Amino acid sequence: MSADIERETEPNDETSSRNSARVHSTASGLLLVDKPQGWTSHDAVARTRRLAGTRKVGHAGTLDPMATGLLILGINSSTRLLTFIVGLDKEYLATIRLGAATTTDDAEGEELSRAPEASVALIEPASVAAGIRLLTGAISQQPSAVSAIKVDGKRAYARVRDGEDVQLPARPVTIAAF
Repeated sequence: MSADIERETEPNDETSSRNSARVHSTASGLLLVDKPQGWTSHDAVARTRRLAGTRKVGHAGTLDPMATGLLILGINSSTRLLTFIVGLDKEYLATIRLGAATTTDDAEGEELSRAPEASVALIEPASVAAGIRLLTGAISQQPSAVSAIKVDGKRAYARVRDGEDVQLPARPVTIAAF
């Protein structure tokens, strides 16, 4: 790893003649981050920019703030490799709550409705398995309106927060296993 160090005099500090050092990193590579819950992907990028001393940091796909797990970052010239990584297969682990609907389609949203416990208890495992089979393979998936997908330059979730009704078009995806 190499870094260029540049000295700057603080022009507005009349009582001190000390200089501050700013590090500009020229190192590049891929960084595997175990993203904690509550952080956005941009939070991880911003922190890496600060710690690595460079603005040129990108990620290979957004993880929701609620999600935990692997976030792949590229630093400096390695950001160009992210294009090849973003399309690779991924694995997600999730907990599904049957019978509840929320404003954000996840556990963080405000609950809109809940099926009676007795109705949920009647759901047979075979019915769940049949539903899973319909969601496996090459399918057309409609993203949640509160996703990070950009619509005319603005994130869909931001449009929803601003009161817009956002309907994102379905996209082809492949679900290898459920």
